Amino acid sequence: MKILHVFYDIGRLSGYQIRSKCIVANQQKLGLDVNVAYLPRRPGNRVETVFGGAPAFGPDIPRNLRRLFDSETPVHMPEALQRFLTRRLLRLRIGEIADTTRPDIIHAHSSWMSAAQGFAVARKLEIPFLYEMRGLWEEDTALEQKGSKLGFSYQYFRARENHLIRNSDAVVVLSEGLKKEVVLRGANPEWVGVVPNGVDTDEFVPRPRDSQLAESLGCGARTIVGYVSSLRLLEGIRYFIEALPKVDKQAFALIVGDGPERDALEKLVSDLGINDRIKFTGAVPHAEIKRYYSIIDIFVVPRINVKSCHIVTPLKPLEAMAMGKCVVMSDVGGLRELANGDETAVFFKPEDSSDLAEKLNMLIADRGYRQKLGENARLHVVERKDWRKVVKAYLPLYEKLVR
Repeated sequence: MKILHVFYDIGRLSGYQIRSKCIVANQQKLGLDVNVAYLPRRPGNRVETVFGGAPAFGPDIPRNLRRLFDSETPVHMPEALQRFLTRRLLRLRIGEIADTTRPDIIHAHSSWMSAAQGFAVARKLEIPFLYEMRGLWEEDTALEQKGSKLGFSYQYFRARENHLIRNSDAVVVLSEGLKKEVVLRGANPEWVGVVPNGVDTDEFVPRPRDSQLAESLGCGARTIVGYVSSLRLLEGIRYFIEALPKVDKQAFALIVGDGPERDALEKLVSDLGINDRIKFTGAVPHAEIKRYYSIIDIFVVPRINVKSCHIVTPLKPLEAMAMGKCVVMSDVGGLRELANGDETAVFFKPEDSSDLAEKLNMLIADRGYRQKLGENARLHVVERKDWRKVVKAYLPLYEKLVR
């Protein structure tokens, strides 16, 4: 079976990119013939020629137009026009690939900006079209940029997403919560599949504590309570920081990652007077991230109590669980779906730093319990969340579409 994937922004390391690459790589291992088209984040850019082991094609910018995409030249296009033209050039590129490879299915992924180009080609060539909706991008943007849900940008983005949800031949989502959302928006429930996030359990495995790294970060032999991901408002890191003054003083907090909330979070640390109990590492190369996981004793996921956190699942907790870490997560639906009840994780009330502190103190005091939770978490993801098993969930929907 031949699958043409259409992605948005695969050149930047992110959860979106990791999921995309794992899908492509593991579908090829299943014997599928895979090609990739993508819309670059920056208008006009082409950054990949191979992705997940499959041929990757970006929009082809004609030579006589390239200078109009260069902001350094005296005459260049406005960025909005560049984005529009790049999307249309991607549509032409997808059509060329489809004419050459004759895919059985065009499988396009969030957001509508790239997916709509695949949809147009699929309809023109009468190829089955599957839309994979990975989140509520308009909700997150409104939250983090403090925009209005009544504003044009929010309403336009949502309308374009809804058009794809209602008109695609099939829809794939990451969680049961997101499935309910797309059905409410008009998707046919018989053609909605759930393919959750996964993890490479051969890559992320339990490993000895990297004592040298711990010393270099000023953690020493203390119990390390850590967070690894982007520093965004919806991640709720401020509640993790606010919990620290109430946590046993022998614990040390490690925050790995960067993002728009970093300055505000560092100011909060200073205001609370706990600079000696916490370390911000900034962004860390992906090749190094397992070293940081190795020194974390308790992994915290403090997502806030908003709609997208209840129905969208992140990747990082699965990596921590695969490495046998004790995980503490806020009790929102998107995180509940990652765990196997209370056997594999501890949950605290969302946006409640006191409850988080209580749970952390309990785990700090009981090393045996947190080790057992980590062992259970590792077993859970090996059995149910390994990408090799997760990706097989696409096959019944693909076969149904082709039939």
